[in-house]
Amino acid sequence: MTRIVKVVPGDLTFSCNSNESVLEAAERSQWRLPSRCRNGTCGTCRAQLLAGKVRWLSHDQTALSPDEIASGQILCCSVEPLTDLVIEVSSIQPAVERTVKKMRVRVESIESLAHDVVRLMLKLPDNHGLSWLPGQYIEIILPTGERRSFSIANHFTGTPWIELHIRNLAGGLLSGKLFSQVKEKSLLQIEGPLGDFYLRKDSPRPALFVAGGTGFAPIKAIIEELVASGVDRPLHLYWGVRALRDLYLPALPQEWLRTVKDFCYVPVLSEPQIEDDWQGKRGFVHEAVAADEVNLASFDVYAAGPPVMVQSAHQAFIARGLPPTQFFSDPFEYARR
Repeated sequence: MTRIVKVVPGDLTFSCNSNESVLEAAERSQWRLPSRCRNGTCGTCRAQLLAGKVRWLSHDQTALSPDEIASGQILCCSVEPLTDLVIEVSSIQPAVERTVKKMRVRVESIESLAHDVVRLMLKLPDNHGLSWLPGQYIEIILPTGERRSFSIANHFTGTPWIELHIRNLAGGLLSGKLFSQVKEKSLLQIEGPLGDFYLRKDSPRPALFVAGGTGFAPIKAIIEELVASGVDRPLHLYWGVRALRDLYLPALPQEWLRTVKDFCYVPVLSEPQIEDDWQGKRGFVHEAVAADEVNLASFDVYAAGPPVMVQSAHQAFIARGLPPTQFFSDPFEYARR
């Protein structure tokens, strides 16, 4: 039996067949909902059920708690409609035409950017045919078949390079191996490009970027694309880290301040050290945005970083008047051992 799913805001509808999740139905109808794991683990595809009934397929309570389910929240990848539905989502976009490929790449260089962050430069094979939108990511596939997602830190220019910023995350499935075992000239298998976090070039609104830690990587790619294409709109970057030493590539935002016509940069430290002698903003980065009383409804907001930061920013900004369709994110679930 076919059910109709209505999405608000926007008054968009698509059909959903029996034994088909809401996410699968949207994609079949050429619409892209925020998604990542597709198995009820990461929580990226959460939506608010406003009307109708669903059947849960499966999900992890770390992605959506019983209290959140009781309040009407659902995961689009993990429910199928029992009736016609009305749902509210953070964003829904026409499907992006792209070719996802698997290939082996060579580690060309490994450069330390901070005490716990490295820049990995990957060399694509000849005639690779791979292109991506700034903000998208790739997955590195381990010999065991396990995967780890990393945002691409450079915008596509036709050159055969992919830049990654990788933090040595405690307990991380791949980051520990990269820091200790992967060497220059090593071969890695990747798949990509993936993700719905990309620059909306056709929007006339100013862009507000909110980065947490190495969430700066996809933001860097997007800003570089804007600068290279000569897009003339205000750009605001808030970058939250723990201490001053975590603001890697510090000269880059300063260069944007000098060269971009209407660019604002606000670094935010949550745990500044005594030696930092920090006089700037402190606390969580999304709270710094709210404290500046920015008129969020006038911006497109791009948020990247740890899932808890992205989720907190989404909730806080929507509460302050940001339309859900103007919030873009692609949070990752950190790989578990």
